Amino acid sequence: MNQSRISEIKQIIAKSYGPGYSSTPDQDMGQVARILFDEAVEQFGLRLSSVEIREGITFHAGVPHIHYPMGLVSIKLSNSSYGYWSTFIYECAHETIHLLDAQLNVRFAKTIEEAVASEFSIACATAIDPSYPDQLEKHVAESRLDPVKDAFIKKYDMAQESLRSLGPNWPEIVRAIRTGGTPFHQIDVDLLKQHVPTITDTVALHLSSLQT
Repeated sequence: MNQSRISEIKQIIAKSYGPGYSSTPDQDMGQVARILFDEAVEQFGLRLSSVEIREGITFHAGVPHIHYPMGLVSIKLSNSSYGYWSTFIYECAHETIHLLDAQLNVRFAKTIEEAVASEFSIACATAIDPSYPDQLEKHVAESRLDPVKDAFIKKYDMAQESLRSLGPNWPEIVRAIRTGGTPFHQIDVDLLKQHVPTITDTVALHLSSLQT
């Protein structure tokens, strides 16, 4: 993550905990979200969606996701991320990737998009709070006790494993694909093989399939 953006986010967090703040201000969260968006664009290329982004983030009792109020795209995060910066950055960074190529009336993203979002979220959260991976590991271990949650987690584990199998330069590969004008939802087996000649059929099929 860009060092100047790390510093900027840390300054915002420090201010939010300062005198006069009883909880995390919405305007500060919005500012951090915009910084994370800029980081996503720098790493993976310009936005290829024509769906306008709605400013502001909402929170609810469910899982984080993007939604489409009035034909716009917006981020909705879990209630547990409100006022807890590490979780907010982790969830918001993930959903920020989905803003890049947002499509109206599309329920599922391709596995490669979910994998990139997962890797990006962990990297951003860790850049701000180096202890976050340990916190996440504990949370995941507790969640795995629930069979439904365990199956959900395994899907993301497999997606990230496939993405990492492309090699340590996978971010450059993703950026090259997207800067060539191909959004996540149009990435297919042939395109992956074009950019990664050594990719296996299994990995190419997995990454280019919908993660349902």
